[in-house]
Amino acid sequence: MPKTLAGSSAATTTDATRSSSSTRPDPYLGQVIGGRYSVQSLIARGGMGRVYLAEHVGSHHVCALKILSPRYEGSRNPEFHKRFLLEAATIAKLRHENTVAIHEHGNDGDTYYIAMEYIAGRTLARAMREDGVFGEARAVRVAQQIGRSVSEAHGYGLVHRDLKPPNIIVTDSETRRDFVKVLDFGLVKDITGQGENLTQPGIFMGSPKYMAPEQVLDTGVSVRTDIYSLGVILFEMLAGQVPFDRGAGAATLMAHVNDPIPSVCEKNANAHVSQALENIVRRCLEKDPAARFALMSDLVRALEGVAPGDETVAPYRVRESEAISDFEDLDVAVELSPEPSERAAAVTQLQSPSGAPLAPPSSVSTSLAAHDEAVRQPSRVPLGTWTWLTIGGAILVFLSLAAWATLRP
Repeated sequence: MPKTLAGSSAATTTDATRSSSSTRPDPYLGQVIGGRYSVQSLIARGGMGRVYLAEHVGSHHVCALKILSPRYEGSRNPEFHKRFLLEAATIAKLRHENTVAIHEHGNDGDTYYIAMEYIAGRTLARAMREDGVFGEARAVRVAQQIGRSVSEAHGYGLVHRDLKPPNIIVTDSETRRDFVKVLDFGLVKDITGQGENLTQPGIFMGSPKYMAPEQVLDTGVSVRTDIYSLGVILFEMLAGQVPFDRGAGAATLMAHVNDPIPSVCEKNANAHVSQALENIVRRCLEKDPAARFALMSDLVRALEGVAPGDETVAPYRVRESEAISDFEDLDVAVELSPEPSERAAAVTQLQSPSGAPLAPPSSVSTSLAAHDEAVRQPSRVPLGTWTWLTIGGAILVFLSLAAWATLRP
């Protein structure tokens, strides 16, 4: 069971009052989880649990500790603990630099936890709120990194299913600006057919503003589901708002299914977006999964072809007190149970570009695991003219000195 650090009760009460909207003290502040992780402060709350800033008692390294909520009604949801452990096992496979790294996962009695990399940055949601609409170069830079991270997961036959700005961290350093980390693989789905299906019938997993039509209609997910969600994120960075937003509930979900795709400029007349990028966003948002990019790596390459010159953006310096303090909806299960007639009507209205009703998305190709989204090695840069002149001059000096030494009496 978790243990309390001696002398920490006063700090626990203060931090709990500051970090939680509840008047009750946080049960984990000041505790040592798993005999190794000393819980320092609350970072974020979500549907499945909470994320804390913690310190390893042996190495004193700081990490983010995600703990399953004890108040979640796990007895009524048998997949709960399985999904939590699946997230840990999933992230442990992934090694891409744009994916959050996991250190350890396990349980301390009834307390289930994941210890992962701590990142001092802002969520993309917060960056958009504070910085406003992103320029084309910045939006492309962020979207490419998200795509590369998720593409690695696709290579393992895994679909994220919950890509959204609160699940993406952007950081700045002296050498890299808007460096991306993708978080929260809690709703990941194995599409290889080898893993256990943890989604209950009638439960739609994801976040309404970023869900693909096939998630809403429950016709099966594929790698193109994540491509749709990334298209929504890219649209939001460029326009300052998502393409479909009808408020809470089923209205937004059905807008993804039925409403025509708006252009970025329709949502924001002041947006400056090239036609090439507008076309890429629209292709990501196609209702028919088959009309989208086939692979996330295809989308990343397409973005490389339109990336303009970089615009000036002042690097953001994160204050220690605000690092990763704005997670929103860490994991959301949307439950939508329309009448059968409504479901049938929605499916009928979802058509391919040719006008024919859509078939469920096909299973991912077996070649996906060997797709080409490996980190590219930098190409060799040819030596410039001045470099050759310098080398040539050095050779002439050496030969002159050698001749002088030989001919000297």
